[in-house]
Amino acid sequence: MSRPRRGSCVNRSIVVFLVGAAMLSASCISWRERVTPSGSRCADMLVVGYGKDELLQGRQIHRLRAIVVKCDDSATVDCVDALRKASCAEGGDVVVEAYSEPSGMSGFAARFVAGR
Repeated sequence: MSRPRRGSCVNRSIVVFLVGAAMLSASCISWRERVTPSGSRCADMLVVGYGKDELLQGRQIHRLRAIVVKCDDSATVDCVDALRKASCAEGGDVVVEAYSEPSGMSGFAARFVAGR
C-alpha cells in the first residue's frame, strides 16, 4: 500500500485556503465597483426606458432575463440603481425597457436585461 505524501495534503490545504480567500474578496466588492461583461462599471450601466430603443442603435445585445426590484416610488434614482444592481448580478450590460410598476405594486421592472 502506498501512503500519501505529507506534502500533498499541505499543498491541497493551501490551494483550498487561497480559493476560499479569493471567493470571499470577490463577494466583498461593492456592486458599484464590479465590471460588466463589456468592461464598464455596473454603476455606469445604461438604463433604457420603455419605448426608448433608439438609445441602443448600433449595439448588438441578447436578452438574458426579466428583472423586478422592490423600491420606494418616491426615490426614482434609488430604483434605477436597484435595477443596475440586479442587472449586474445577472451578468448584464444594459437594462432595457425599464418601467415603473402600476401604482400599488411599489417597484420598478425591466422587460429584460441584455448582454453581449
